[in-house]
Amino acid sequence: MIARWVENPYYQHFTGETFFQHRPPIDPSSLTRWRNRIGEEGAEWLLTKTIEAGRASGTVSLYDLRFLAGETWQEQVGRVFGEVYHRAQ
Repeated sequence: MIARWVENPYYQHFTGETFFQHRPPIDPSSLTRWRNRIGEEGAEWLLTKTIEAGRASGTVSLYDLRFLAGETWQEQVGRVFGEVYHRAQ
């Protein structure tokens, strides 16, 4: 995800950058350490809160959630991020 952020100006704009950045905002290993610290339960909580926020704001519908079953956490977050991004435009 960090490598994609560096090469994708849309991701950068969505995360608040004003100018295109050529270096990652964080070291990729720090994200891995953070995921290990929050664990599976923390990742599930974060995903749940993200989906709840999307539902509350109207950017994620029940129709969108039909794809969530059977995917990894990273795949779910990537898709939800993409859906929210496209609807926010």
